[in-house]
Amino acid sequence: MAGRTRRAAEEGDMWFGRRTRGDGDPAAIARATLEAFRDRSDAADEELIDGLRAAGVPHAERAVALLPIAFGRLLLDGLVTLPATFFDGDREVAFADEPLYVAAAQLARTQRQPADIDPIALRSAEVRAVNQALHAGSQPETLVLAPLRMAFA
Repeated sequence: MAGRTRRAAEEGDMWFGRRTRGDGDPAAIARATLEAFRDRSDAADEELIDGLRAAGVPHAERAVALLPIAFGRLLLDGLVTLPATFFDGDREVAFADEPLYVAAAQLARTQRQPADIDPIALRSAEVRAVNQALHAGSQPETLVLAPLRMAFA
């Protein structure tokens, strides 16, 4: 994983619209994270984060949290009401204003097969919550999700 992941992260050098020291752009980070999820599909989040960090991928914790959300929302879109924002600590952030989420969502839309989407989407807290509600008898059109709360270092 390390070689491919490092290469993907080095493809760009922009983050949040400012020049970085070769840290990679959001699209490269999303691609590297996707490779990590596929290479280690059974790994816990912390293991993925450690592997990405070891490969030199910046923002690994954020990427491992946001990629499943983006992939999960691909499955949930039109099924339930999704919030447009999430909380990063006490700060409310629009998903559309989070460059790594935007890159992850664009990447998710390029995946063609359920086998490419589902294993990552099923790691999403939103997908798990909707699945649990549906199994409990809820109707999808009545489900309105609240904004997620995350805290990134």
